Amino acid sequence: VAIMERSGGIKGLTVQLAKIARTPRTGLLAAFFSGCLIFFDDYANCLVIGQTMLPILDSLGVSREKLAYVVDATAAPIASLVPVSSWVGFEVGLIQEELDRIVALGWDLGSIKASGYGVFLESIKYRYYPIFMLFLQLLLIITARDFGFMLTAERKTQVYGRTDGGKGRAKATEKLASGNAPKESTPAKMYNMLIPVALLIFFIFYLLVQSGKTGDPDEGFQDYIMNSDSYVALLFGTMATALCTAILYLIQYVNEEKITLIPPVGGWFNRYIRRDHSTEYPKALMNIKELVESFLFGMTKIFPALIVLTLAWAAGAMMGSVGTDRLFSSWIVGGVDPTTLPTLSFIISLLIATALGSSWGTMAILFPLITIPTFEVSGGDPGIFYGTVAGILSGSVAGDHMSPISDTTVLSSLAAQCDLFRHVMTQAPYVGVVVLWSILVGTLPVGRGNYSTGVGIFLGFVFTLLTVFLLAVPVISSTGRFDPIQELMMRFDKRSGLHLLKKHTALCHARGGPVSKGEEVRPEDIPEGGYRQSVLGRMQGAMRSSMTGRRSTTVQLNKNALAAIEEEKVNAAGMEEDNLDEESAGEGESSSGGDPKNVPEAFVEEDADADKADFA
Repeated sequence: VAIMERSGGIKGLTVQLAKIARTPRTGLLAAFFSGCLIFFDDYANCLVIGQTMLPILDSLGVSREKLAYVVDATAAPIASLVPVSSWVGFEVGLIQEELDRIVALGWDLGSIKASGYGVFLESIKYRYYPIFMLFLQLLLIITARDFGFMLTAERKTQVYGRTDGGKGRAKATEKLASGNAPKESTPAKMYNMLIPVALLIFFIFYLLVQSGKTGDPDEGFQDYIMNSDSYVALLFGTMATALCTAILYLIQYVNEEKITLIPPVGGWFNRYIRRDHSTEYPKALMNIKELVESFLFGMTKIFPALIVLTLAWAAGAMMGSVGTDRLFSSWIVGGVDPTTLPTLSFIISLLIATALGSSWGTMAILFPLITIPTFEVSGGDPGIFYGTVAGILSGSVAGDHMSPISDTTVLSSLAAQCDLFRHVMTQAPYVGVVVLWSILVGTLPVGRGNYSTGVGIFLGFVFTLLTVFLLAVPVISSTGRFDPIQELMMRFDKRSGLHLLKKHTALCHARGGPVSKGEEVRPEDIPEGGYRQSVLGRMQGAMRSSMTGRRSTTVQLNKNALAAIEEEKVNAAGMEEDNLDEESAGEGESSSGGDPKNVPEAFVEEDADADKADFA
């Protein structure tokens, strides 16, 4: 891995993928698929993807928390699942040791695979957590949705048009140096990574097949793999790949930042025969000295992990010596339903990995404690045994994501230059959701035999999809609505800054561009269907419209009624005057009481006031 990094091959892959990054969605997709392609080592994954995609995603308005999440949640899951990675040798070794112990106790493995590599391959389909986590990431990126603290972090970055990584950027902004980066003049060519990876896969599978042959003519490829010696295949396959990769880099020459396969014979003649050191000539992509330095650098990177593993192995051996394995065995054999063992192993592994901060250390501790009691209590049931092995392996990855002291968690935050606390806080809700579905539709019902593991994976995909569309919300939307949990919290905290962020999100969507952080949002700034048409906004708008309509109707009725009263008063006065004229003409008499001019005005005004009062 270190040799490929020094050659510029890994950088070449990420640069090619970064060319498609034009929006936050395509930028995150490039980071995700780059992480999937660098499947052979989680440390290289974190360092290369984090540092390469950082400036690109910053310019696209992606928060540092989101980059750290994509880097962290891709590195360990993909490395733990792929049969060719730095994790495989360690995991297969632990499994093989437990199989040897079972055989040494005189038990028949039955239908369980006899090789550690075979059990490893069979356990992949039971590892629900890493599978669901990769699927959740992809869905969130494609749909541009988020929930929880990650949604807030993304909105604060995109709504306000920040290109510095947002609030989650680390205070110390100096770049994390890998110590093995390619030189500035080294061309970043993707094939310098793809060819060694292809050679690694070829050599490992070739040696697996050769070491697994027993001479039986009825054996097939799968039988060869199951009966293989994974130690021999991984050890010699890796060494063969390293030697072939060194030769590949030695026969490439850099001439004016371009690679050629033509050796500089004239330059060698001038330098070593004529002793002319003044002229420049094409040099090898990597010389012998650089190859050895990079090889040793790669070994030093895993040295801290070896220390942790040594201590974990020591802890496991001490636990076995004092009888902890027999205690677990008595608990499991004495009263635990064997169908719950995949779930229990997953939960125990998750808790220990969270506290310990090391997925490999967790595996080294739990395998000697759980595998033999599981085999004994289940009667050698392959499904329960594979499920328990998968529970330990996937639970350690989940705890690795939850732990703030995990090596990959710290490395991801450093590579993405993200604040460690904010990285853990924004990633935790996603881990919790995936853990929940891994148990409810994966380990628990599959362990009980309710359906097959294929159905469990399908249901996990379905429920993960429902989570994305029911719990997560678009980062930029016309309503600015948050996820249901945050909306509920906002109802109880009226002074929360999320209320303003919600209005700014709707305004950002309406404008099609960022807004100023202190900008005041007016109702006319947001078109119909915007923030005011969210669930709460529609209720408030309907109440305002109803009250406004009722008030205008009342005012109009008052005006009409007063006009009608005045008209009635005029008509009544006119009719009374006509009647008085007729009476005086008929009788020839005049009466002071019948003369309208003598009617007191107070009575008329009194009647009008009474009519108004009655209407009111």
